[in-house]
Amino acid sequence: MSFRFAHETADQPVTVLVVGGTTRISEALTSLQIEGEELSVSPVDTAAEAVTRLEADSDVGIVVSATVLPDWTGRTLLEQVREMDPDLPFVLVGTDVSAVEERDAIAAGVTEVVRFGTDPAVEDVLRARVKRALEPTGMWHGPGEPQFQALVEAVSDVIVVVDTDSVIRYANASVADIFGYTPEEVVGESLPRLMPDDEAHRHLAPVDDAVETDELTLNREYVELRGRHRDGRDLDIGVSIGGFVCRGDHYSVGVVRDISRRKQRERELEAESAQLERLGHITDMLLRIERVITRADTRERLERGVCEELADTEGILFAWIGAVGDHPERLEALGQAGRDRGYLDAIGRTLTEPDEPAVRTAHSRTHTVENDISAGGDKGQEPWREHALARGFESVLSVPLLNEERLFGVLSVYASTPGAFDEFTEQVFEDVGDAVAHGLGAFERKRALMADTVTDLDLELPVGSDLFGRVARTVGTTVELEGIIPRDESLLAFLLVSGADASVVKSSLEAETAVSSVTRRDRDESVLFKVVLQGTSLVTRLVEQGATLRKIIADSDSTRVLVTLPVDADVRQFIETLERTYPGISLQSRSQRDRSAGETHRFRTAFEQSVTDRQLQALRTAYLSGYFEWPREHTAEEVAELLDITQPTLNRHLRVAERTLLTLLLDADESQ
Repeated sequence: MSFRFAHETADQPVTVLVVGGTTRISEALTSLQIEGEELSVSPVDTAAEAVTRLEADSDVGIVVSATVLPDWTGRTLLEQVREMDPDLPFVLVGTDVSAVEERDAIAAGVTEVVRFGTDPAVEDVLRARVKRALEPTGMWHGPGEPQFQALVEAVSDVIVVVDTDSVIRYANASVADIFGYTPEEVVGESLPRLMPDDEAHRHLAPVDDAVETDELTLNREYVELRGRHRDGRDLDIGVSIGGFVCRGDHYSVGVVRDISRRKQRERELEAESAQLERLGHITDMLLRIERVITRADTRERLERGVCEELADTEGILFAWIGAVGDHPERLEALGQAGRDRGYLDAIGRTLTEPDEPAVRTAHSRTHTVENDISAGGDKGQEPWREHALARGFESVLSVPLLNEERLFGVLSVYASTPGAFDEFTEQVFEDVGDAVAHGLGAFERKRALMADTVTDLDLELPVGSDLFGRVARTVGTTVELEGIIPRDESLLAFLLVSGADASVVKSSLEAETAVSSVTRRDRDESVLFKVVLQGTSLVTRLVEQGATLRKIIADSDSTRVLVTLPVDADVRQFIETLERTYPGISLQSRSQRDRSAGETHRFRTAFEQSVTDRQLQALRTAYLSGYFEWPREHTAEEVAELLDITQPTLNRHLRVAERTLLTLLLDADESQ
């Protein structure tokens, strides 16, 4: 049965069947006329009543249904109606219909979808949509309406028609969804009301040389422009543009879609891509610097190599490392690379005038950043800014080369653009500074071990100021440090205690925060304690300062510390640094000695240069653990566990070290 309407005859008025919703829908349609004839509005409450009415009456020309009905949904009613008459116009009305729901409804066979809110203007929209569904020519009351009908019915996006004066001649109801205006509010207005961008006028202006026919040309061009919402917000819109000529007048048609979400995601992806590229550059830089630090065989090559790698990084013009050298009131350049162009000679590097970032960092021992050299400070009061800008430096970052409390120097980098050093970059360069300081500290410790002439210090700490002194006072005996073994993130210390209750000593050690574990091994007249030290302790402070620890002896009165420093080490700075953690430390004696003349020193130097650090560490750990005693105080498996390695690995290290030791010893005997 077909319910296709024919409203041409006056004796058969069109009936509008309104299903569900409010009386406001029926009242809004009562005044609607088609070609001078008022429509007959017939409301029913439920979908079931609507189906009954359609089966009984053939004068229903259109169904206007609410999206939510007491018994069914509007979509369910649509399916029933389409089974009865595939061509009967069907308008779906809802208070909150999304664009996705609208597209789905049209795909299912709905003729029109109306968002029916509280604004009185929506009643005009409803009447227009019903009228459009009923009129066979539909869509646009103006020249060429048959050409526009197919286009407008096929899409749910905004459609605007613009004349040669950039005046909007038509806008469909979807203009409210994107721009916030009703069609009546924009028709007759200038195009900039919706698209203020000059590019919009250029692209949407009708083509002057269009063919003088009424043929519509679609998909001629697609552009992405900036739109303007009624509330002032900028919008990202995509516009498909077509042109046509009607009765000699040129028009452009724009099919507009809101692409704000896609453009926002594109911007986010571009930012993420730029961040990933930046992280890649930074990772590459860190790897190159790490290689320099691990491969450098002298302090000078390390400092120069780090500066060269930094200066080779994109955006960095110049890098240098400065430290207090022979002139205690001035920063001396120890390594530099890049386009200096006399900058270091031009600036004042005296510590008495802390204005240049490197000098400020040396004073504060914290990083200094100037992200816009031209905008900060007074160039008259801070002449370094003038010198920096003259050489193309726009921003600068200085980080301290600080290994715990010891300041090895300052690393400074100068960039070609303002704002080069954000919070993330600052952290990266601080990590670089830490790595460089650690490498410099390793050179200091190696120099102390290999130097021919050294300085011996005898230091004394007040009673109870360190963990050894506290343990000695608690148990009432003497505690001696026999040796230490550096590990990846800890130190293994061997303590010898005699004349005390071993269990009390163990409990006293375990009470210290720097002690993570304690094990004991009883000897004839003493007890050997193996203590794992984590974090900061007297031993770590001494090692980090480049000292070679010879002995620590603690009793109830004080703690004596015997250390060796390179002959050119700054003893005053060494003691001042320790004093920040251990107030009251005092220098009991200081002496120099020449180790080069002794056969023992030459032999030890040759041996340590012939084995790896891991082999030497394994040999020292085995020796201090009593592995070479008879009977053995520790098995190979126990020594390997101390080093966190496997027993076969330990055995290999020991065999290589022992063979090297014997080779040097036997060769020395044969040469005499």
